[in-house]
Amino acid sequence: MFSADAFVWAVQNENKGLTEVNRLLGLTNSGGIREDLDNDENGLITQGEVQAVLPFQNSMAVIGNVSVPTLIAALENSVSRIQASGTGTDGRFAQISGFEFDYDRNRAAGNRIIEVRLADGTKVWSINEQVNFEGLFDIATNSFLAGSGTPDGYNFGSDVTKTILSTGYADALLGYIQLGLNGVITADAYPLSGSGRINPVPVPAAVWLLGSGILGLAGLRRRSLDKA
Repeated sequence: MFSADAFVWAVQNENKGLTEVNRLLGLTNSGGIREDLDNDENGLITQGEVQAVLPFQNSMAVIGNVSVPTLIAALENSVSRIQASGTGTDGRFAQISGFEFDYDRNRAAGNRIIEVRLADGTKVWSINEQVNFEGLFDIATNSFLAGSGTPDGYNFGSDVTKTILSTGYADALLGYIQLGLNGVITADAYPLSGSGRINPVPVPAAVWLLGSGILGLAGLRRRSLDKA
């Protein structure tokens, strides 16, 4: 999700006035991200590592006037290849910023999104209530997804606007690290366990088993203390 945050930051800070009407979100395809940011795990991020993360000649772009149904269709595409086992994720899987969503990979592709919420908790859409949000979105992304055709399966339709910016998408990431984060990436802001923006529901069985094991250990510990 780090790259999507960088894209939103770049649009907000380097292209002021472009998205003053609609709520700005970030969405990019995982296929454009090629390496871990700190690939050598030494705690230092170099310009070369940033370029390795986003190595293509893509620039920043804004897809404007995105309706809620169009956003949902994009998210459905993002999770459409995932198997019930959790495998099968490909380059279309989204990296997002400014919102979160739940999906059920046991449902048929195209009907998996359960609920979408903004980062502040405002409900945008749910499978039971449908559209909850009045208004349109602008999406900070890369020029590949804003291009013609259906790149990585994404099709935003003909009702949106597309603005290609001069800022390179790797430059957006570098600027976000240097200026937006003052050169420091913390585990509080970006925990290794994930930020909870994309959530499979129901919770995978392995997680429930782990939780049950922890509870079992806790019970065993209590019983041992009671006997002491």
